[in-house]
Amino acid sequence: MRTHKPWYRASHDWWYVEINGKQEKLAKGRENEKAAYDAFYKLMASGGVKQPAPATVRVATVCNLFLEHSQKYHASDTYRWYKDYLQDFCESYGTINALELKPLHVTRWLDAHASWKGSRRNAVIAIKRTFNWAESEGTLRTAQSRR
Repeated sequence: MRTHKPWYRASHDWWYVEINGKQEKLAKGRENEKAAYDAFYKLMASGGVKQPAPATVRVATVCNLFLEHSQKYHASDTYRWYKDYLQDFCESYGTINALELKPLHVTRWLDAHASWKGSRRNAVIAIKRTFNWAESEGTLRTAQSRR
């Protein structure tokens, strides 16, 4: 899955973004990156970029969205810290529906990394922070958030 941000395709000499599974042209020519981003922001403002439906969101999608957020709003060391834990977690549980994630999954993931010892707490913090953020952003709606 491509992230929702423009990329340049040299073979076509166009800037693109993928929205709802469809590639949209933004601007022609490598030198027109600013125009591509302007067109992208205009699409976002018009509602062109939609988040996935909460019932079908995979764990990897939640982690990717959080990492996009973290890269923009956290220090680079913090972003790398989250990325290390989340990528490892997604190798084990990235394909399951995020609403089906249970504490048991996190426990099994931690058990597979017995050498972490002192880092286990940090690993749990990374997972909790990611899913709390996703819920607060509306990417996930749990029974608690519907109250």
